[in-house]
Amino acid sequence: MCVLPDHEILERLRSGRLKITEYSDRSLTPNGYDLRIAEVAVPSLDLKTNEGVARVPPGAMFFVSTVE
Repeated sequence: MCVLPDHEILERLRSGRLKITEYSDRSLTPNGYDLRIAEVAVPSLDLKTNEGVARVPPGAMFFVSTVE
C-alpha cells in the first residue's frame, strides 16, 4: 500500500498525475486524504443511508461508498 503525504498529493494533483473527483481541501491532512462517506449499506438489515448515523451490528457485513 502506498500512502502519500499532503505535499505529495498536492504536487501530483498540480502535475496531473493524480485526479480526485469532488476534491475538497478540507479532506487533505498531513497524513493523506480523508475520504468522505456517501452511503452506508447493511444488507442484513436492508438498510441504506446517506445521512445521519448508520449503526452496524457486530459481525455484520456492510458496504461504504465514497463521495470521491
